[in-house]
Amino acid sequence: MEDAHPNGHNANGRRKQQSFLMRSIEDWTTLTFLIPQGSGVLATVLFQLNWQFQGSQIIATILWLYTILIFSVLSLIYITKICLFPQTVRKQLTSDIMELCNLSSVSITFGVIINMVALVCAKAWGPSWGMVAYVLSWINVFIAFVVVVGIPYVYFRCCPPGTDNMPPAVILPVISALTASSACGIVCYAGKLSARAQLPMIITGYVLLGIGYADTAALIIVYLTRLINGGFPNKAQLWMNFIPVGPLGQASVAMQILGQAASAPGHLTFASYNEGTFITASAGQVLGTMGTFMGLLTWSYAAWWLLFAIALTIHLGIFADGGIREYSLSAWSTVFPWKLLQKLSVAMVSVVTEPPKDPNEPLSQGNSKEAGSKSLENSSKPPEVQKSNNQSAPTPNNVKNSSKDAADEKAEKASGVELKKRAKAEKAAKRAQSKQEQQAPQHTSTNDKATGAGNHVRKDSTSQSQVPNSPKGQHKRAGSLSASVQKPLSLRPGQQHAPVPEPEPKKENKKVAFLTHLYGTPRRTSIAGAGKDVHPSTLALGLQMSHYTICGSNARCVSTLLVFKRVIDAYATPPGTSLPRHLTLHLSTQIDYLVSCRPLSISMGNAIRWLKMAISTIDPDTPEHQAKTELCSAIDNFIRERITVAGQAIASSASARIQDGDVILTFAKSSIVERTLAEAYRQGKRFRVIVVDSGPLYEGRNLTCALSNLGLEVQYAASQCLSHVIQDATKVFLGAHAMMSNGGLYSRTGTALVAMMAKDVDIPVLVLCESVKFSDKVALDSIASNEIAPPHELGFPGTSNRKDDVSPDDWRDAPNLMGLNLMYDLTPADYIHMIITEYGSLPPSSVPVVQRLSTNT
Repeated sequence: MEDAHPNGHNANGRRKQQSFLMRSIEDWTTLTFLIPQGSGVLATVLFQLNWQFQGSQIIATILWLYTILIFSVLSLIYITKICLFPQTVRKQLTSDIMELCNLSSVSITFGVIINMVALVCAKAWGPSWGMVAYVLSWINVFIAFVVVVGIPYVYFRCCPPGTDNMPPAVILPVISALTASSACGIVCYAGKLSARAQLPMIITGYVLLGIGYADTAALIIVYLTRLINGGFPNKAQLWMNFIPVGPLGQASVAMQILGQAASAPGHLTFASYNEGTFITASAGQVLGTMGTFMGLLTWSYAAWWLLFAIALTIHLGIFADGGIREYSLSAWSTVFPWKLLQKLSVAMVSVVTEPPKDPNEPLSQGNSKEAGSKSLENSSKPPEVQKSNNQSAPTPNNVKNSSKDAADEKAEKASGVELKKRAKAEKAAKRAQSKQEQQAPQHTSTNDKATGAGNHVRKDSTSQSQVPNSPKGQHKRAGSLSASVQKPLSLRPGQQHAPVPEPEPKKENKKVAFLTHLYGTPRRTSIAGAGKDVHPSTLALGLQMSHYTICGSNARCVSTLLVFKRVIDAYATPPGTSLPRHLTLHLSTQIDYLVSCRPLSISMGNAIRWLKMAISTIDPDTPEHQAKTELCSAIDNFIRERITVAGQAIASSASARIQDGDVILTFAKSSIVERTLAEAYRQGKRFRVIVVDSGPLYEGRNLTCALSNLGLEVQYAASQCLSHVIQDATKVFLGAHAMMSNGGLYSRTGTALVAMMAKDVDIPVLVLCESVKFSDKVALDSIASNEIAPPHELGFPGTSNRKDDVSPDDWRDAPNLMGLNLMYDLTPADYIHMIITEYGSLPPSSVPVVQRLSTNT
């Protein structure tokens, strides 16, 4: 035979020529990675166990180091096998399901090692080791993604179809994803990382959790189907019935720890961002609560599967076919699920059985844990670690003698009920002491003045005020009651008492209670802080509208469209995008700036929606210069047709209703009313005009001057005189800020008063309004939606002779004074006789019809 195969081409001959070491390396199996996997999770359980015994953490650390050593040796051996026998490795991974799936233990063990790096090294040696765990965790995330995608792909491609040969080990790749998910949470929680570093890892942990949890449910259902069909595992795979406990337990741990990392006190990763709808403080609290709830449900199913696996193992291993007669490395697969379920059970018990706390009760080491101790890690700290943490920053107030230390140790060993009683007694003693201190200062100060020496002066308060050098949030240890009441500090001779600063008076809320929903961001009054993308014309327009230089719905709408023409003309499409897509975003920046200066009018909103629609209909292949020219031309047409020509049509129609001898009453100033009155005067009609006006803008003054300069007879009256001057009126012409869908008139504050008074004396009220001001919204009052102008525009009276008067500069500091400056009110449709538009004269009930017509055109 040697002559037939002198070069060892025969496999058996080749193996005989190999040394024992080489044969051992070639026969090496991935089942050996189950050993460090089990020892690693055992170390984690011992380190986090609530019921510590002396030396438990030392044993856990030794097991962790042993896991690292064994994992390194086994990884080196398997890498050597890959290099020396690649064909053997390939054949085993593509033909042996167990060999392929057990390769997932590499990622699982690596994740368990990372957990201990965060729990042990970061807490003992500082945040730098937390960053090491952070980097290693990202590496493990990548490995987990490769494992959870690559191993199932190889399995589906190379292994025989059907569920009869599918062992429980197929769930191992899913466990790698869930282990990486829980490692993300533990590293974020125990690694002392910033919120900026924690947030992407928490989100990634939830992504891995979603992948692993869904795959676990699917694979368990498939495996149960195999068992129902009678496909029991063979003797070598019998121990692997416990493996499904692993992903269930690991998923439950991941749910809890990720929720705690997002919401636990001292971390508050989501609260530090508090943006959008998901990354908020409330969402973090929901994630914490749902993590505990879902973890409890998953733990219940894991416990059921454990009992089921025990029953199945006893049946198949003892009573069926003579039982188990030989040892297999697969027995190590039971260690990881058992210890993981034990770890999960400890965590669930600590969370579910934690007694409720009084929110008014001060935190202390005796009656409550440190902030964040509800977590999986901190709840399991031994008393020695807690004691060392509290004594890390010694101050004169926390230096205790040996008898007090003994009392503190007894307090830590006391039961929860005793601690709660002790806390209540301590709280009662502090209350009694505070009452005595309120009576003592006068007597103490008298004695100090008499003696000039150091009598004991003490203003004792809660724990934090007693320790000036201690960090915020550090609490006193709960010892005996006498330990909590410290002796007062004596003053040196001649030392005077430091003056106690008076607390600053609380600023009075100047917002009207039932209108708080209308108070938004204060108006911008300068260009400071404006974005770099805001066009200079937009900056100027915003300030002009904020200071009422440009006022009125039509004027603001036309000015906005003209400014947008300049913005479009100066616009250049960035490379890699298209004009229809990017120009809309560029205009949104301009609109946001205008809104910060003053809220948009209804006509401005309609015009902006029309412009965005026009931009979206541009063909992306249209040259940029041509597209910009078309948009500018469309804007000119919109202004001409919807505002200029529409105003001319309304003025012509409304002026025909004015007869010789009429007395037209109007309120404030409306550009369309002014045009109508001027048109009627140019037609040779003789009539009189009454302009009723009110503050703070007094726009009617400009209208009065403009009409009187034309030659019209004009009477100017304040709104207080309305009941008298309206007796002479024959018609009331009103302008509009907007017409609502239910026929209500939304206009300058005081318009409703004029319309109601006219209705009372049976004078027709005619509203002159372009269709661009029509809205599809329904308004029943002026409270739900309105614009509140700065109250200082009301012009509070003030003189230098009287100190009790309030000037516009100091009204905010005046007690019991609130300023309310509503810009608009709502006139119900019942008080309106007719609405004159470019579509003709119509009743208020026809507003929705005109709004649809104007929108379609």
